[in-house]
Amino acid sequence: MTDRSADRVCLAILLLIAGGVFGACINWGLPGRDVDRFLFGDRRPWTGEEILRLLPTDDDQKRGADVDANPIVASNIPILLNATDTQRAEIIRRYRLFSYQPDEMITLMSLSKMKPAEGKLDPRLYQYGGLWIYPVGALLKAASIIGWVKLESSQAYYLDHPADFGKFYIVMRGYVVMWGLIGVWAIFRIARRLSRNLFLASAATLCCIFMPVVVNLSHEAKPHLPGAVMTLLAILSATKFVETGLMRWAILTGILCGGAFGMIVSGSLSFILLPAMAMLRIDALRRRLGVVVISTTMGLLIYAITNPYVIGHLLSDRSILMSNLGNSKAMYSVRDESGAIVNAASQLAKGTSLPLLIAGVIALALSFRKGNVTGRLMAVACAPVMIQFVLFAAHRPAEYARFAVLPSLCLGIAAITGLPEMAGRRARVVAGLMCGILGVHAASYLWHFGQDCNVRSPRMIAAERLRTRLDEGLSDILVRAEPAPYCLPPVDLFRSKMMFNGHLSGEFLADGSRGQIEIYTTDLGTFNHAPRGAQIWSRPRLLGTPLSWASKPMAVHVRPPVTAKAQ
Repeated sequence: MTDRSADRVCLAILLLIAGGVFGACINWGLPGRDVDRFLFGDRRPWTGEEILRLLPTDDDQKRGADVDANPIVASNIPILLNATDTQRAEIIRRYRLFSYQPDEMITLMSLSKMKPAEGKLDPRLYQYGGLWIYPVGALLKAASIIGWVKLESSQAYYLDHPADFGKFYIVMRGYVVMWGLIGVWAIFRIARRLSRNLFLASAATLCCIFMPVVVNLSHEAKPHLPGAVMTLLAILSATKFVETGLMRWAILTGILCGGAFGMIVSGSLSFILLPAMAMLRIDALRRRLGVVVISTTMGLLIYAITNPYVIGHLLSDRSILMSNLGNSKAMYSVRDESGAIVNAASQLAKGTSLPLLIAGVIALALSFRKGNVTGRLMAVACAPVMIQFVLFAAHRPAEYARFAVLPSLCLGIAAITGLPEMAGRRARVVAGLMCGILGVHAASYLWHFGQDCNVRSPRMIAAERLRTRLDEGLSDILVRAEPAPYCLPPVDLFRSKMMFNGHLSGEFLADGSRGQIEIYTTDLGTFNHAPRGAQIWSRPRLLGTPLSWASKPMAVHVRPPVTAKAQ
């Protein structure tokens, strides 16, 4: 068998493995009508039309698609969230339409604002680019043509048939899986260039497939993984330009960087590859400048084509643009905290595994020092992403690791392909051990996704226990976020008092005469900050999966009703 044939066979096997890992449990955490028995208790569940009549009209054309029309106003006292039928209707809509991942719904919110027949295609969502939103819309239309999904103009239909709405999430996740498979090809090609060894290139690709941040992002309908894949393709293209000097590779690199930017706003950082490849190519200064100008122009053109409304708003009315981007300001705010570097390192370790992270940092530094073109381009592409990642890392939860998916992949590739220098003859053994470690992590994530594919998911089991507590006399439920399926099990909205307790640092209300319970649906590590005596209702199996919203660990703190004797 020739080297090329062996490469093709190994790549085919890796793609099959990746397809199985990325596609398994793709239907996790979808909405359904089984929540009604908890939300309504003994009452008749409301129809979609009844829910819509109770909801306030949302006709603000200058508000971003993902901006809450009725946000909770910060307060030093608990806020009752289900006092009126309008408030209950808003909560019920979330449980019937939202998935267990809090950010997946915003793409569908954006698409719902568009009216293609009227030429209204402004997504009103710009941190996710047009290369993400418009293809998702096209895929949903294609799926409706073949009869797999049902597109209805009335939201009432989906409120009555949330399972049909759940198929939209599967289509979006399928788009991510497609990009994940393209990424497997790119990773294999990069690893093959760095190692010149088929076994190590295959092991590096397998480690990236099993990497926690990759397994998690491949199961979420978000553009972070596709954006990283576009940058990996740009690294390959930039390498070809440095090696050949052909302008077509420089233009392709610019197009791919523009595509990464057009997929997600953080993809704009990939443009650093354009001057980097020009500098690495030994050429006259004038030609280097020409390469940068032409490739950058092509990249910006691709962004403008895929995001025309951003350009339009920049040149005219910027209110929608500012509304949408302002919604992300909290995530992209620099905090003057000494713990940023430590937390960033912790998040990287959770996304890659600690052994792979340490080996990757050492190997990438060695690759850069040795003058390897691909290694240098990988390091250059990762540098601005890591700077941004560290600046914003203070006190971020584990899921923040998604913003470092590109450095995680590059570190994984460098770690395995650099093993001959670090481990010598034991390189293959160490590579196999790394694959085994990452394989256990992947199995853990898939296990938890599988748990949330069941009708009786961990959240629904917690809902049953909450109902029992209500039957025992408990009434006040304290939450840290607006009730939604990703952060709170469904609970009777007519028997309970749901209190927003986000500003009280875990303290209970003074009046506990009817019993209170505070719920923590979060990373297991934060249970240390829960009140003393908190009960853990669900905890991770196998290894922890802190990046994932699937089968999220849950702790509760129960304060029973105060009796007359105790008073």
